[in-house]
Amino acid sequence: MAQSIQILLNGRYHLNGGAILNLSNRAFMYGDSICEIIHSCAGRLCYFSEHIQRLTSAMKLAGMDIPELFLSEQETLRDEISKMLVKNKVFKGANVKIIVFRTDSEDAIITKNNSIEYAVTIETLNQTGFDINKDGLWISDYDKFKKYPSPLWNYQTHENTFLKITAFKELESSLDKLHDVILLNHNGNWASAAIYGNVFIMMKDKTIYTPPLSEGALDDVFRDKVIEILTKSGYKVETQKTITQELAKQADQIFLASTAFGIRWVAAYTKRRFFRTLAQEVATKINQLYQEAE
Repeated sequence: MAQSIQILLNGRYHLNGGAILNLSNRAFMYGDSICEIIHSCAGRLCYFSEHIQRLTSAMKLAGMDIPELFLSEQETLRDEISKMLVKNKVFKGANVKIIVFRTDSEDAIITKNNSIEYAVTIETLNQTGFDINKDGLWISDYDKFKKYPSPLWNYQTHENTFLKITAFKELESSLDKLHDVILLNHNGNWASAAIYGNVFIMMKDKTIYTPPLSEGALDDVFRDKVIEILTKSGYKVETQKTITQELAKQADQIFLASTAFGIRWVAAYTKRRFFRTLAQEVATKINQLYQEAE
């Protein structure tokens, strides 16, 4: 994956790596920012309106002003980003990240200013659509720091990202050969994976569980699409049942899902080993869905 050569800042294109933000930027100084990742498939911004709606919901919770560019003028924003894809010669797949942050203020951490600025970056992919990992992931639970409830715990905020990075860095230094860890919430139940997004487990009776939003799952558009695919495929999907560590140990198959990485199948959790049949089925169908998406 490669980062974009040009980025978009408040409607203007800039070369990546240039000093276009100063040190008083609130996203840098205080983590006063929210981000959303949109999958681009052959130049199309898939489910763009749904992603922007999710982003504006988080902005509203954070008390940010929402400009018309994110409301009635969404097509202008879509056109800006589409032109940016062309400028960067992105003709296959890409992860498009939109970051919104409160405008710089002289009031330090306390500010009465709720107006926002925005930036857009692109991470290019080597293929159109999503791929699935050839080798299964080995995962475990991460209980050093718990995920605690807040109105924004389902969104990509500084606090949630910092927790993920902390878990990942400990994963890197671990002697265990793990590829990801499951973040636990304040009750010790499964919330989401640190790297690869939301988690889905299938039991022996073919019922599929994914952690509820009330337990700390990510409110990801991709999560909705996976649930839609599973339901249309005849599976019973439970989205309101708590996933305890004990329930997870009884799983027949496990996979992870996110807009950024697509479907990732899990080969091992504790002493359990799993096949990839469900993950492969979902990956094939999610690719078909996104290939047709507007």
